[in-house]
Amino acid sequence: MEGSLERRVIGEGLGTSSPFPDEAKLAFDRHILAILESIDDGFMSLNSHWCFTYVNRAAESILRKKREDLLGKNIWEVFPEVVGTVFWKKCYEAVAAQSIIDVEDVYPLTGTWFSLRISPSKARVALSFHETTKRNRSLQASLIELAYDAIIVRGPASRIVSWNRGADHLYGWTAQEAIGNVTHELLQTQFPASREALDRFLAQENRGKGNRCIRAKMERR
Repeated sequence: MEGSLERRVIGEGLGTSSPFPDEAKLAFDRHILAILESIDDGFMSLNSHWCFTYVNRAAESILRKKREDLLGKNIWEVFPEVVGTVFWKKCYEAVAAQSIIDVEDVYPLTGTWFSLRISPSKARVALSFHETTKRNRSLQASLIELAYDAIIVRGPASRIVSWNRGADHLYGWTAQEAIGNVTHELLQTQFPASREALDRFLAQENRGKGNRCIRAKMERR
């Protein structure tokens, strides 16, 4: 497996150039391959047809796919849910401009945040990426807690997962008392349509975005 991977990567090339003689260049390419296999960031190389030519170990782990199931296949066919997203648009933008682009957005299938660097050349595109969900959630939680408005975040089952100080003041329950409760049961919500119809609408609007955020203006202190 390792020998086959080495032949494929070195045979395809990684878009690097070397002033060294062939033997030294081969050693240099092997050194680059060893580095790519050891880093924590996912790294993938695609050819001009958007087909995988290399996938490192970290990318296998992050994407939960074996490299042998990816090599030679078109990335947009393997991950059709990415087509039309910010990631997809920025990949084409980077290739058209032949410039490096950094982008951070949500992977729509799981709601996971990723930071992606797109490094194009005329013959191929290199993608390096890592997950940033924890950092983004921590930042989001800090901003929500600082907000004066009542902000409630509920999970897919309508149970409250976040309850800020504004919600404390508006509704009278503390976060400890509110978290884990079903929103409409705790707040005794009256719906303009059936709750099931509203849930279907919210599921459609928030597809792939994970938890849902409810924000209420403070009308009293």
